[in-house]
Amino acid sequence: MRLHISSMIVYAVSFTIAPLIVAAQMSGGQYRIGFDSMNAGGSLSGSESYSLEDTTGEISTGDSQSETYKMKAGYQQMNASYISISDGADIALSNLSGLTENTSTGSTQWTVITDSPAGYSLGVRATSSPALVHVSSSSLYFSDYVPQGSDPDQNFINATSSAVFAFNPDGADIKNKYVSDGSSCNPSPGLTFDSDDICWDGFATSTKDISQGPPNHPSGAQTILNVRAANGPDHIQAAGTYRAVLIVTALAL
Repeated sequence: MRLHISSMIVYAVSFTIAPLIVAAQMSGGQYRIGFDSMNAGGSLSGSESYSLEDTTGEISTGDSQSETYKMKAGYQQMNASYISISDGADIALSNLSGLTENTSTGSTQWTVITDSPAGYSLGVRATSSPALVHVSSSSLYFSDYVPQGSDPDQNFINATSSAVFAFNPDGADIKNKYVSDGSSCNPSPGLTFDSDDICWDGFATSTKDISQGPPNHPSGAQTILNVRAANGPDHIQAAGTYRAVLIVTALAL
């Protein structure tokens, strides 16, 4: 029996206006003008089919760039955030069928690149519950891992009479929830000891955020996703091919 994990990448991009304070900016209790223009004239015009905002008298406008920067100068150019994500490879896990105590672990990874001033977040969800299901029978599956408390488990735990499927992320930007202080996960800030074999959690059909970091263009930031399937010594797992499909979403904040 081989266990396969297929990864589908969703590019979810949002555009934000950075909260920059400039001399010409205006705001009140219910509004804020994030960008404006100091010039010799301009007007608003429109009809049922179009809307036009123009200005006159500006200088040094237009696009310019080099290998290390890109600038959009002029009226209402504003800030548009860029984000990209690499494709994660599928994972094949080893045979875990029959009445045998065994575990199999694999990993895949993604690199997110963004110039969004607020950074990015990376989340993962499964397309089914349970996530790891036999390709021919939905009644055969590995149960989604359930931590013993509200936080992920420091160590991977599996009962002798069950088969479970779990994950933990690794990387410089992983959420504090998946970081350990050496004895428990989700520690107070500053008390961290990250490892690729701690802080285990289970998949869900709702997105679980696993990484969040600052702008990182052009080098990007890598997140590794470790997965583990385990069969307890008193549990008979039917032979066959099992598959989990995961959706990974990168979002510019």
